[in-house]
Amino acid sequence: MNKCEIVKDLIPMYVEKLTSEDSNQFIEEHLHFCDEDCSHFLKNAERDLPMDEFPDEEQDDRKLMKGVKRRINNMIMMAILIGILIGLVISLRFFSLGLVAIVAFLIFTGFQIYFMNKYYESKNKKEDKK
Repeated sequence: MNKCEIVKDLIPMYVEKLTSEDSNQFIEEHLHFCDEDCSHFLKNAERDLPMDEFPDEEQDDRKLMKGVKRRINNMIMMAILIGILIGLVISLRFFSLGLVAIVAFLIFTGFQIYFMNKYYESKNKKEDKK
């Protein structure tokens, strides 16, 4: 069996990084010892095949998903805040103003801690990327 033909069949997938480690090793060893035009075939394949046809597509998808997640989180937070306000107004009818004020303060403090945590997490992630 002619190894050059096998390697030439694998080279397009090798260029696109779709081959296994064993296949990569086989191809690289063959290219190192081959006297025929396999190396020339590889160079032509690297030139002709698109390496990263859509290099920014994955990054665009991440940005899109971040935007969608941010909007969903904002809508959830708005719904929670509206629910809390409605709950506080209704509770004013049944409970004293002092109790409602204490509950409102605790809820406000909880939200403040939550948002401070999110802020510091995002700040740490940005510093880790640097």
